Amino acid sequence: MATVVRGLTWDHPRAWQGLLAVTDAFNKSRPDIELRWERHSLRGFEAAPIEQIAQQFDLVTFDHPFVGDAVQAGCLLDLSEFSSQLDLAALASDSAGASHHTYAYENGQWALAVDAACQTAVARPDLLAAAKAAPPESLEDAVRFGERHGLGLALAVPHAFMNYLTICSLLGADISGSGDRLIDPDVAPAALELHRRLAACTPRAALSWSSIGLLQAMATTDEVAWSPMVFCFNTYARPDRSAGLRKLEFLDVPGLRGARGGPVIGGAGLAISAFCKNADAAVTALGYLLSGSVQIEIARAGGQPGRASAWLDESADAANGSFFTGCWNSLSKASIRPRYPGYIGLQEEAGKILLDDASSPGLPARAVVDRIEAAHRKARQNGMRRDGSS
Repeated sequence: MATVVRGLTWDHPRAWQGLLAVTDAFNKSRPDIELRWERHSLRGFEAAPIEQIAQQFDLVTFDHPFVGDAVQAGCLLDLSEFSSQLDLAALASDSAGASHHTYAYENGQWALAVDAACQTAVARPDLLAAAKAAPPESLEDAVRFGERHGLGLALAVPHAFMNYLTICSLLGADISGSGDRLIDPDVAPAALELHRRLAACTPRAALSWSSIGLLQAMATTDEVAWSPMVFCFNTYARPDRSAGLRKLEFLDVPGLRGARGGPVIGGAGLAISAFCKNADAAVTALGYLLSGSVQIEIARAGGQPGRASAWLDESADAANGSFFTGCWNSLSKASIRPRYPGYIGLQEEAGKILLDDASSPGLPARAVVDRIEAAHRKARQNGMRRDGSS
């Protein structure tokens, strides 16, 4: 009887389409192991406690900001223990931007990057051509573009906070959350003001848009021609996209050229639960999914793999409407947001603060920044309390 390995991914074609395309081949090649997938919502992916998920599945897809919580909870296996079987050195050297390294934490490797993404700009080429407009290259140009033509942002929780972090990083701030302050006080107010000016140029519907909501609106209506920053989804660039979806073009975030930092990195990692009853089978499945040739197959079938070689493969790029080429510069410079235990509390609270600010900016910029910094301190303290460190 085959050993069943149960995996959880999130419910979007970018997440499951490529995985399902290669899982059948794996199951046929390894009759002793049966890999099965289930899905949960994007919101669950962004907010569901990792320790709860790990108790239910063998292979767990999760967002790297959860890594501190996961390590503190002891709910994942340290993949460093399987370094040779998984060829971690090759994965580190072939990482799509910092994707692999986002799951390295406290001398352990807690997941492998099965998916890579970051915030990029995105355009409707037909609408830009009709407006005789070019994609802006700087953040100030982005504001001027928005004042003239309008623009799109994802502002729903936690996406406004992701925009803020990207702007801070492009302005030169460290966004890793490793210090007492989240953002340098010389940068934070200017970043907040830029976010306000950009948000003022968006449709009212942007207040409820996630990344997918914004991209869907751009692909199905003529309301938005360009967005300066949104998490990239190849689904909207692929030639085989669903009928009725207009083609979107993914581009460098404005301000990337010459910037010390880059946009917020996203993506997803695949981890092995500490509760897994057959780690050897799970390691075998994980190693197959992260192998070079399989990563290219995942890309061709609609995924966004974690290996650079898959992003740079010409056949994968062609199958995705040049999506990988368009995103590569932004991904190569993308920055890692905080990952400390308790960080998800900051992401949620700061997302609400910035959503409220975008909806009705009334407080001085420094006052809003102070609220975000207070949320950062509280989240770190909450994480330390759970750990028994204070």
